[in-house]
Amino acid sequence: MNATAPVLKPRDIFLIVLAVCVLSVVAWYFLRFQARQLNIQDVQSRLDTSTTELARLQDQQSKLPALRADVKKLEAEQLVFVKALPSTLKMGQVISDLRDSVASSGGSLEGITSAPSTDATVVLPAGVQATILSINLKGKFAPMFRTVRSVETMSRFSKLNNLSMTLPAPNEVDPDLNSVLGMTVYTFDPAKVQPGTGNTPVPGGAPAAPGSAPAAPGSAPAAPAAPAAPAAPRGGNS
Repeated sequence: MNATAPVLKPRDIFLIVLAVCVLSVVAWYFLRFQARQLNIQDVQSRLDTSTTELARLQDQQSKLPALRADVKKLEAEQLVFVKALPSTLKMGQVISDLRDSVASSGGSLEGITSAPSTDATVVLPAGVQATILSINLKGKFAPMFRTVRSVETMSRFSKLNNLSMTLPAPNEVDPDLNSVLGMTVYTFDPAKVQPGTGNTPVPGGAPAAPGSAPAAPGSAPAAPAAPAAPAAPRGGNS
């Protein structure tokens, strides 16, 4: 006798179909819908970041004309500064002025040593040189003070670096002081300007045109071009 398969009731079929549908919906939610939502959130986050970066760049772009104007203003100020610097070739005159300043203040100048600056942290314009001066002074306190004040207020582009004093005879009321004054003097040397810098100014003259090499000091002006020869008449002799 053959066994007959059980016949599902309509209620059982409904429940099975309902369970399959629920499992399908749950699988679709976790495998498709939730993954798509995470992808949308990631894209939205990157879009917000890009929008913020775009706004920042647009703000910087709007400030670019003002920055260019500031750069031109700074270049003009640098031009005035470099034009006013003493020439490196006249360094002897600078030292002579220091001697006169010390003498007028009542001090005694024992000696001056000079050396080029080796400070790599200071970036100077082309042609500008920094020279370190070490000045040995001797005198009473009052003349020494006047000497330091006179050197500090000299009409040179200089900077006081250090000042050291020694007292050789501490038993005197107003003894002579031995002092060493260190200062930096900035000068301009046109020979140090490389050809092709163009915008590097030369003291006492107009700034060079962009892309053109500066003219050599003392060179003669170029001779004018010869006029072109007139064209021969056409059609033979008249």
